[in-house]
Amino acid sequence: MSLKSQEVSEVFDAAGFDIIIYETVGVGQIELDVMQASDTVVVVLVPESGDVVQMLKAGLMEIGNIFAINKADRPGANKFMTALKNILTNHNMDGEIWIPQVVNTIATENKGTKKMYNAIESHQTFIYKQGIQTQKMDERYKNCIIDLITGQYMNSFWNDQNMSRLNNELDKEYCKRESPHKLVNELMNL
Repeated sequence: MSLKSQEVSEVFDAAGFDIIIYETVGVGQIELDVMQASDTVVVVLVPESGDVVQMLKAGLMEIGNIFAINKADRPGANKFMTALKNILTNHNMDGEIWIPQVVNTIATENKGTKKMYNAIESHQTFIYKQGIQTQKMDERYKNCIIDLITGQYMNSFWNDQNMSRLNNELDKEYCKRESPHKLVNELMNL
């Protein structure tokens, strides 16, 4: 997720929106960025999502605060929910105080959405009481400052002189180029 997305969420927050929803697809760096930018993460799965153990290996268990099994009217939904709850409970052996909730939903029929909303509110109350929300806000603020400074520094660093020096090195045959460390030291001293 880009810094701009985080800034947009701050605008929404300042405008009085209590709930801001990010939607992503898959599990990758962007989803991890969203996790850091969010107070509560809901991972939406379907009964056909596959083996719960495979999800554990994929790192999904660390991402979600709440797991929604959408299309819960499909075959295997209850079995999937039971397996997921068992894995989450057993995965919590390190003593975390929040055990992710699992909610069945059927979005097309608006079923389970109230339970989902209640689970989100429950998690919000929990992180507020534990001081986790303040920690997350402080971490986001710090990361925003670091990202802005990094961006401004990079923009000023790559002036015409430094860019020209890098391009001169790129014009050389690969085996005749300066080592990256030596070139960085030179660029830092220009």
